[in-house]
Amino acid sequence: MSCFKSASAKVVGGITGPLLIVKVNDVPSGIVPPTLKKGNIPYDPKNVFPVIISNSVPGSTSVNLEITQNLTDENEFDFVELFCGEISKTGTRIPIVKE
Repeated sequence: MSCFKSASAKVVGGITGPLLIVKVNDVPSGIVPPTLKKGNIPYDPKNVFPVIISNSVPGSTSVNLEITQNLTDENEFDFVELFCGEISKTGTRIPIVKE
């Protein structure tokens, strides 16, 4: 069971350099709202940026979440991997679109 319905990841030109924007849509929400958290460095594999969706529980409402990350190079990551709750389980890889 996935803890979200859809997601997207793109790199855009920011003021201080490339910026990775990850949007996760329709995340089930309960009394405690869900959040996005970046994975810990070092990333393994290096071309995948991990994002953890925390506090997602089945409920009657859903929310859209967004997280950003400054990059040193627009080609730093090829994929974002979304994890539901804990990084030890298998995640969902999403290719990063470069604009």
